[in-house]
Amino acid sequence: ITLTQTFNYKENKLNSFQSIQSYTAVEPFELKNEKTISYQNNKAIITDGYNTSIYLLNEFGYATQCIRNEGRSDERKYIFKYILNDYNWHYLNQIEEYLSDGKLYSKVVLEPNEEGMVITQEIESFKQNYITNTSNDINISGIPHPFLVDLHPLSMHTAALYGRLIGEPSLNMITKVTPEGSEENVGYSFEKNDEGWFTSCKITTIHQKYRHTRKIHYNYTR
Repeated sequence: ITLTQTFNYKENKLNSFQSIQSYTAVEPFELKNEKTISYQNNKAIITDGYNTSIYLLNEFGYATQCIRNEGRSDERKYIFKYILNDYNWHYLNQIEEYLSDGKLYSKVVLEPNEEGMVITQEIESFKQNYITNTSNDINISGIPHPFLVDLHPLSMHTAALYGRLIGEPSLNMITKVTPEGSEENVGYSFEKNDEGWFTSCKITTIHQKYRHTRKIHYNYTR
């Protein structure tokens, strides 16, 4: 399985996002999804023809909430909270997901500490803390971390993460994630080019004798 994601920017704003998932186990097969992003006053609207997400932006251009319409009567609402630096750059601190009945369904809290951050994920009655370690390499590429991109409910906002609608990417990359109380850990090893831009990330999941790896390649155009 190969997943290819393409993000196109215009005037420093994300304006389209394409995702192609290719399967070759039996015979070639592709799943394609394309999203367009438009900006209207204090709103960013992301749509793929089936689902529409409307992000309400504050004065600095970061989303405070999102209403996601999934093409039927289903509607999800997301609330975003941030930590601000001296330049009013916003770093995501919390995301809450509410279903159409108004009940809280899931939540992620990001709490920085000396070694990296503690990430707490809640989905209904399930709760998991993740302990992370962070490298000293500066993320000049400006890419969101793969662990956060895959973590629900952040996984519902891939385009917004890459478009910096829900906060700036971390300055330093997480190199290890350990679920609290688990024997499993996940390592992230990044490679850079001569200019310091990340070109790949090798993700290694270890659980007892089990080891699984996958790799992400990053390409840039100017």
